[in-house]
Amino acid sequence: MAEEVIIDKMEQAENAVSAVDAASSESEDEEEEVTAQLASIREVFSFGAGPKTTLLLFLGFTCSCVSGCVFPAMAFYFSRSFEELGAATSADNFLEDVRELAFSFMVLGVFAGVFMTAQATLLETAAGIMTHDLKTKWFEALLRQDLAYYDIKDVSGTATIISTNG
Repeated sequence: MAEEVIIDKMEQAENAVSAVDAASSESEDEEEEVTAQLASIREVFSFGAGPKTTLLLFLGFTCSCVSGCVFPAMAFYFSRSFEELGAATSADNFLEDVRELAFSFMVLGVFAGVFMTAQATLLETAAGIMTHDLKTKWFEALLRQDLAYYDIKDVSGTATIISTNG
């Protein structure tokens, strides 16, 4: 099933590329709008569907949510800093409040850095696994094709595109 979807998507991409090439060779007055059918979310995440990839994606998305929550927290502390810095400097706890704000910003910065790094690492690793799985499934589906398929389609050009883009 997944192999047939891969072949269908590759044929749609080849048709879209050939239609774009044909449209660009025609006069500039005639513009044709070519729309290729996009893959669904389920089809995109079907590659590399193993426990390791699922865990990497889950942890990566969790890290992205956590790192996204850091910025509203920083906005809260930033607004609080105006209250603290606008207070009278003669107050006994003025320096203590400023020190607390400085440490809060440092902690939030470290927190954001750690979770953004984890997010990038986890999602990049999952993307590498999914890309390798896509290439493997595509090549396996290509090997199962009848010999007449190779007479009709330019498989070497598509293989070059897939191997150089990932």
